[in-house]
Amino acid sequence: MDLREKVRRFILVTTLLAVVTSLAFVLTRISESMAANAQKKRDRDAYAELSQIAATRDADVCETPAPATPTDAVKTPFVSPIAFRSLHDINENIVGWLRIPDLSIDYPIVQTSDNAFYLTHGFDRESNSAGALFLDCLNQPDFQMAHNVVYGHNMRDGTMFAKLRLLLDRRHFQKHSAAYLFTPTETVRLKLFAVRVVPLDYETLRTFAFESPEEEAGYWRNETSQASLALENIPPAERFLTLMTCVDNERLLVHYAMLPDADRAR
Repeated sequence: MDLREKVRRFILVTTLLAVVTSLAFVLTRISESMAANAQKKRDRDAYAELSQIAATRDADVCETPAPATPTDAVKTPFVSPIAFRSLHDINENIVGWLRIPDLSIDYPIVQTSDNAFYLTHGFDRESNSAGALFLDCLNQPDFQMAHNVVYGHNMRDGTMFAKLRLLLDRRHFQKHSAAYLFTPTETVRLKLFAVRVVPLDYETLRTFAFESPEEEAGYWRNETSQASLALENIPPAERFLTLMTCVDNERLLVHYAMLPDADRAR
């Protein structure tokens, strides 16, 4: 075999090895992508199933003690539209349910002793890239603090808190319709009043209680004055809810007033 033939065979073998290696790499990436997409679909299906459970099983009833007078007063039950008992059987960390129809947000809210676990775990506590919506670990689980903060991922497939960024558009902000927070003891109407983008290290967000009404008013004046979009007047309310997600290496804060509602167990 002359030198020219050896060189030709070497080039052929080298080329074939390169093709095989490239093909194996491509097939591996395709397989990984298919597996990731399948997992995302399972994650979406799991939350869709939770919505069905919340809506179709027997609703929860919280009895309100009858007042001392008049003597013929009867107990008035609070009936939640969310089947919290059924959801509690799946995950005892559930504290609420958030529903924002025009943003396709309809998910349970959980809370645990840290703000890390539900970044990587779904409502079923299994590993899940979408995580779960969770209430800050320093908030009270009944949402009775002056300021309540719920976190969620901004998923590329448009799920979880991804569509909150639509509220940065003035047209969406102005047309934003009803939003609701459900808990085992009340249904709360939410009124959007400000949307703000802040740095990742914005720790002022985790201010949950205030020493005085003046301090609280000052806090919300600052939030609205620095906001991308805000109502001229902050809706009067005793409690507020902030939804937080990440956008472009920053944090998006969506501020709601928690309006009084007759649907509450007292």
